[in-house]
Amino acid sequence: MMKKIVIVLAIVAGLGIMGYHFGSSWYNDKYSENYRYELSENLTVIEYNKDDIGIFNNSTEKVVGRYDKILQVYENRAVTVVVKDNLRGYISTETGEKIFEPQFLHAWVEDTVSNLAACVNKEGKLGFVNVKTEQIAIPFQFDFDENYFYPRIYYYSTKKVSIFDFVFSNGICIVPGKSGKLGIIDTKGDLLLPVEYNDIINWKDANTPNIILKKQAGKESEYHYVYGVCDRNFKNIVPFEYNSFEKNTDFFYDEDDNYNIFVKNYIVQKNDKYGILDTLFNVIVPFKYDYIETEDSIFIVTIDDKYGVLNSDFQIILPIEFEWISSIYEGSKIIAKKDYVQKLYDKNGEIINDFYLEKGKHEWNADKEEYVYKEVFEPVFEPNQTTLTAYIKYYLDGYYGIIDGLQRVVIPAKYDKIAYLGNGKFACVEDDYSFIIKDKK
Repeated sequence: MMKKIVIVLAIVAGLGIMGYHFGSSWYNDKYSENYRYELSENLTVIEYNKDDIGIFNNSTEKVVGRYDKILQVYENRAVTVVVKDNLRGYISTETGEKIFEPQFLHAWVEDTVSNLAACVNKEGKLGFVNVKTEQIAIPFQFDFDENYFYPRIYYYSTKKVSIFDFVFSNGICIVPGKSGKLGIIDTKGDLLLPVEYNDIINWKDANTPNIILKKQAGKESEYHYVYGVCDRNFKNIVPFEYNSFEKNTDFFYDEDDNYNIFVKNYIVQKNDKYGILDTLFNVIVPFKYDYIETEDSIFIVTIDDKYGVLNSDFQIILPIEFEWISSIYEGSKIIAKKDYVQKLYDKNGEIINDFYLEKGKHEWNADKEEYVYKEVFEPVFEPNQTTLTAYIKYYLDGYYGIIDGLQRVVIPAKYDKIAYLGNGKFACVEDDYSFIIKDKK
């Protein structure tokens, strides 16, 4: 009998020890800390093992809430967005207490002036709550379709992010609608611009007197979108007649070392041609170019696949006759290619270097099945391979050419291979053909 009791006690003790270890392991796995960091002056975030976080109030020394994650924390905000079971809510950044339980599909931080914060309810409607009064301020009435407003993917991640911030600025805010359309409301929820635009540009910047509007083009148009402009009273001042509308901006630091961006002009497209408007939307460069792009202080323009350059005063400094143009050093220097020669120019269009080529690089050689280093300039020897000639072989865009000691182009860079035969004669290979070219000097 005693022996049986001892055996039973041993089994119970063993089960107890196993239970303790199992419970201890489970508890440590669920509740042991991984990391702590400061959320605000009075709050600390405790990260636990199971992707679980606690909000610790430093004053009361208590965990005042547990969530799955915290979204990005912004300075000088009264609330922080927290996530529980894939739903968003708001907590006080000062105390950690709940302001709105996690119940929203999406949520943005509040505007510090109006205390209004945008959020999306489970029905896919966007509205605004007041984080100070803890009341719904603007009803959930604006259609929010994730396919339109959350299409971006984080780099190296599958997480979608919003392409618009629905946060009040200077008393106005964009709001979403069906098919990804946008409008503007005031803090009372009244519509200032109808929800019919595909994009609204400059609306946050009160220092910019005008707002650029993008909307769907008519069925008869060959373009997808048209652009117009309204003023800060939401009165249309530029008709919807442009097919693209790009701000050309610059920046400066003010006396308080604040970074400021300002618009210099607008590069726009109308009826297949590009021109430039000033900040009052007057045409300052006529609509005659196939394309215009700006690189700091210059404009690279295109007509019939030929390139040229305008300076900051919109004067032509390189004629529209080049095959390719790019700028370096913030537009202070220009590389331009013409007739298989690439030259370097200053910002006034004056030649700096007659031959300006990319440095040598490794390229795949199919014949050798390996990477071969290509020099951009190679000396040319007489057929005996001991006497140096005045010729130089150059390499540009995958092809070879020849120049002489005066940098005169003897053979343009358009051949796969070139070999010197002597007496000013060169054997050239182009595609599947070989032939001889003689220097005509």
